[in-house]
Amino acid sequence: MAENIIGQVGYNTLVQWASNVTAQAKANILRKNKIATGNLYESITFEVLPDGTVNFYYDDAGDYVEGGRPPNSKFPPPPIIKQWIKVKGLSQWRNKKGRFISRDAQTFLIGRAIAKNGIKPFPFFTDPFDEAMKSYAYILEEAIVQEMENDIDMITAGKS
Repeated sequence: MAENIIGQVGYNTLVQWASNVTAQAKANILRKNKIATGNLYESITFEVLPDGTVNFYYDDAGDYVEGGRPPNSKFPPPPIIKQWIKVKGLSQWRNKKGRFISRDAQTFLIGRAIAKNGIKPFPFFTDPFDEAMKSYAYILEEAIVQEMENDIDMITAGKS
């Protein structure tokens, strides 16, 4: 088990900092309307460990949203595409003769377009994290100073 080296003020500061990062990541997803099932949005969480380490977590699909998919890559899994079509509520398409094409054909066409053109990356998490890292050292330094002042006040109050 990790030793508690950050104190309560440091812990609360890191929780507030990490909450801000996750809130900004969720706001990015909402702003760009990147919600299909809502699983990614709901999965964005964090954990602050006693040693001051902050771990962030999100659904595996977030890796594809964050990093995109390069052009000329292999086809995405058809069941995932089919589920996405249902969740997004895409209407069925018609062929040149005006007949509806099957969901399987629609799934194939979307998968082929993704394989050929790729998916543009959307750094929903990286951007707010990088921005928050600019203030991380200062925020943590201020928390440590506050914690030390509290400790000194407790020590001097005990000697009076």
